[in-house]
Amino acid sequence: MLQATLANATYAGCEISNYLDSNGVTEDGKWTTAAEWTDAATATGLPAGVIVREKWTYPDTARIIVHTLIEFFTDSTNDTGDFFQFCFDPQANGGSAPQTDDFLINYTGNRRSGLTVYKGTGSGWAAWTSYVYGSELVIAETKTSSPLNSAEHFVFELMMDRTKAEWDASGAGYLPDIRVAVYDASNAAAGVKAWPPTSENNPGTWALETGVYGNIPESSTILTVVLLSSVAVAVGFYSLRKRPKTAIRSTGKIGEIN
Repeated sequence: MLQATLANATYAGCEISNYLDSNGVTEDGKWTTAAEWTDAATATGLPAGVIVREKWTYPDTARIIVHTLIEFFTDSTNDTGDFFQFCFDPQANGGSAPQTDDFLINYTGNRRSGLTVYKGTGSGWAAWTSYVYGSELVIAETKTSSPLNSAEHFVFELMMDRTKAEWDASGAGYLPDIRVAVYDASNAAAGVKAWPPTSENNPGTWALETGVYGNIPESSTILTVVLLSSVAVAVGFYSLRKRPKTAIRSTGKIGEIN
């Protein structure tokens, strides 16, 4: 008798390739150089006015650092109700509610004092403080222009140490699931812009992040995925095999911590 396995479903059409850095990166909330983020791929299926890019570095053989760029083109005002969120399921085990290995980084009011990290409880979120800001997590933002948009807007840069035990994605073959959301309180009618357009409370509908061993190619070719372990830069290479993805529309309320 065949045994059925329920695979985690990610949101169809929303994914990002995470390439090895080649141009250098500094978390200062802006493009430090004109080429800083040209070596990173742009996520697919983004909402209008939002850019998400990622790349990774290995400052030593014991650490893998992932860097994320979020640009919100239509937000040029600094309001206390503004926020951006980064959701992360390192084991890609999905679920219809936040599991104990899921995380939500909530950054409110575009300032460090508004930073709260949440960890899943199995049914919701609870504040979590077992990280070191400055070495395991850094967020920087500025209201500035960029090579992607000459108008003043908010630019966020996020750094995560993915070799931190709770954030280590090697167990998932470095195919974790993520979600990004931004909100401009001065334009409340536009609502929350989320990628994918699903809830932070439903990890089974987040987007696929694919870790790639190597720099971004000049043209699309067959890519290899690196299995990034928590103790070495790479322990093996695998042909890129993406998990099946199903478009799942969440009914959860976006942009609100339960």
